[in-house]
Amino acid sequence: MNQFSGPIPVSVANASNLMRFVILDNKFTGKVPSLAGMSNLVWLGISNNSLGYNQEGDLDFLSSLVNCTNLQILSISDNNFGGVLPESLGNLSTTVKQMIFGRNWMRGNIPVRVGNLFNLEVLAFDANLLTGAIPSSIEICDPQLLHTEESGITTATDNRGDLGQDDQRPRADQCLISLARIGVACSAAMPRERMDASNVVAELCRTRDVLVGTRMPRERP
Repeated sequence: MNQFSGPIPVSVANASNLMRFVILDNKFTGKVPSLAGMSNLVWLGISNNSLGYNQEGDLDFLSSLVNCTNLQILSISDNNFGGVLPESLGNLSTTVKQMIFGRNWMRGNIPVRVGNLFNLEVLAFDANLLTGAIPSSIEICDPQLLHTEESGITTATDNRGDLGQDDQRPRADQCLISLARIGVACSAAMPRERMDASNVVAELCRTRDVLVGTRMPRERP
């Protein structure tokens, strides 16, 4: 954890070749500037700061990210972002895999067009002031992790029903295999060969969903 503080400089958007802008766990404040110039951005991580004013306009910078055609991780949780989620959220690149917006002051509904982001694996809106239901379009995204706790959002119940006792063993076997694979991937001798932290989270979430029955085990080749 660092102790950087103050507003994010507007000039940061000039870093057009920057792929990761990660300033987690600092004390940055104020409004996030437009990031339209950071077209090569893959990971935007600004969680755990004091950004935003809990008012309309706090989330305007999200619209500037439509130029980031390689964006995969968007983490803005644990700040003071207020206002309504912009409709342009659904225009982000379909490369987006993780959208982590929890523990802010966001209001209104989740835009229906978020369902366009069909590669979503992690979707978190927990502990906000959102209302309504999760749009049915997001169901096709099949997110591995969907956090809406304490957000005011209602979720559809799983209609697959009880998988039954006979199906529990295949699920348990699949989970054990997945955990073993994750362990091996994280313990490679060369750091560059180890599994990326974001992929570890995604795989663990998939394993959990298989275990509790919200996701069917993968078919073995």
